[in-house]
Amino acid sequence: MTGFDISPSMISEAKDKLQSELRLDHTRIQFHVMDPFSDPKGALNIFNQQRIDVVLIDIGGNRDFESVLSMIQWVQSAGSVRMIIIKSEEMISKIRNDSQSRSNNGPKRGKLDQIISINSKGVLSHGQEWFESQYSMIGSKGKQGPPIYAHPFKAPISFSPLDNLTPICRYHNYHKNGCKKSGDECEFDHIHCHWCKMKGHTALDCLNTK
Repeated sequence: MTGFDISPSMISEAKDKLQSELRLDHTRIQFHVMDPFSDPKGALNIFNQQRIDVVLIDIGGNRDFESVLSMIQWVQSAGSVRMIIIKSEEMISKIRNDSQSRSNNGPKRGKLDQIISINSKGVLSHGQEWFESQYSMIGSKGKQGPPIYAHPFKAPISFSPLDNLTPICRYHNYHKNGCKKSGDECEFDHIHCHWCKMKGHTALDCLNTK
């Protein structure tokens, strides 16, 4: 097992708790005073040496959402982990709000099923898709105009201003060849821009800023 923390005092405290409260041998855990944000290569080197497959992320229960997303992205890109356990008050709040928005926006149909949801047992559906769309958005902050997505489905769901129920077609807006279906055949909105929600152009051609 391996543990990272930027504070030597926190590592010392963790060792004491392992020994006194959990009665575990802390020498079985390799602790490192390191910040993966400022030294990602050094952290990655340790990560790969240990062949870690379960990662617990606790970078402050109230740490800003963007930092949590960035850490998750770093872990996912570092190796083939089996499980990531995250402590983040802001992320839980965001997931709950987005899940509630889904339930308040009409029936589940077609690509709407890609919106994150929580079942009665607390299990998330489409969590990875939701994470990737959130990470894409923070990566595009500061740019002029709409974000650039690796795939149209990486863009978050945006609803037509006509009824606030029909999703605006992401393929029509973000794929270089547009949507394979015409506006009459596609069940989604081909009228409004996914980015600014105005008529007459797609997000790829949008010059509006937010």
